[in-house]
Amino acid sequence: MTAAALRLPPVLPEAPASAEALRAAVPGARVTVVGGARSGLSVARLLARRGADVFLSDHGAAEAGTAEALARDGVGSEFGGHTARALDCDWVVLSPGVPTTSDLVQTALRQRQPVYSEIEVASWFCPGPIVAVTGSNGKTTTTSLVAHVCATDGRAHVVAGNIGTAFSDFVDDLDEDTVVVLEVSSFQLDHIVTFRPHVAVLLNITPDHLDRYDHDLSRYAAAKFRLFANSQPGDWLVYNQDDPLVREHVQHLSAERGLVPVAFSVTGEPAPGDMHLIPDSLLAGMVASVTTLILMVGATSFMIDEAGRREHGERMSHAALHDALTGLPNRASLRRSLERLLSSPPTVEAGIAVVAIDLDRFKPINDVHGHAAGDHLLQTLAERAAARLEAGEILGRAGADEFIALKVGAARAEAVDF
Repeated sequence: MTAAALRLPPVLPEAPASAEALRAAVPGARVTVVGGARSGLSVARLLARRGADVFLSDHGAAEAGTAEALARDGVGSEFGGHTARALDCDWVVLSPGVPTTSDLVQTALRQRQPVYSEIEVASWFCPGPIVAVTGSNGKTTTTSLVAHVCATDGRAHVVAGNIGTAFSDFVDDLDEDTVVVLEVSSFQLDHIVTFRPHVAVLLNITPDHLDRYDHDLSRYAAAKFRLFANSQPGDWLVYNQDDPLVREHVQHLSAERGLVPVAFSVTGEPAPGDMHLIPDSLLAGMVASVTTLILMVGATSFMIDEAGRREHGERMSHAALHDALTGLPNRASLRRSLERLLSSPPTVEAGIAVVAIDLDRFKPINDVHGHAAGDHLLQTLAERAAARLEAGEILGRAGADEFIALKVGAARAEAVDF
């Protein structure tokens, strides 16, 4: 399937239904949940408790007892592949580990079946205020410290999302006074429709997980910007003024919608109009304490990552040429390395071996054990392989589970052994 043929979710939803209307439509709805990892299992059970006819479909094999446990909770399931039953539904819910580019999701989109993310569905049933944190770097630290300040202040709160526990696990037990602190990834934002955090925090945007976005930074950024897709006047947008991509988008959006932007900067004071003081009375003081902490943490995280303008430029240059997950050279860097080698006559004469490495059965690891397990596997493989590199050898990550090795002066048998 070519990139041009892919159907992708819009940057902003077109005339979305309200969360109330979507929640009211759940009882009796035929719903397919795609992906049997943590979030998929959680949202499947939530929807079943709320009266939906739920079917879970996973490409990978089921862990022992999973299908039986789902059946006890009123959820039908299939594992080891997707059958036609998976699309016999009113709408689809995706676990974050399932990419929009997968065949099943693409078919659903072509058939104009609604496709929702797990955090979107969970938000329909959430009565309390939401603080949502996203960014390429610093999400977990910021989310954890927001939760810490809530605990120190004695404020009821839960922590969920990409940080560990699925949002769907909590919503049945929440009330209007409980703050939900969410770490949110771009994958979780891909298919939101009504999801609306009262405080939205965007720390930074650097190249990351571009294999899920056709290696296009603008598509990855658009997914991050969905965090503000449903913000309304009076909502708070906390953002990194030193990131030009973030700054431009937030300033335009806040002016267009009457939102309250709160900028932080380590290279200088935010310009007039970029920084707003927070009324102590808002949300009974919740936003004041949380936002103040976010500003401090965001500034600290940014100072650690970018000690100065020159360091920032160097880091951005490095990020553009290296895979954010494994630290290995990315496709663009490999291309440059190969071009450099080919431009050297002695190197060409010595011979250049190009070895393509593709991992078998990697997708089921993501589907069954979750995105974190897949990331850990790739990181471990990269560390072990990089430790074995010798002079004249280059190893890079070319795609999700694809690696390319370059070796100068290698005979065919030596390249295969490498």
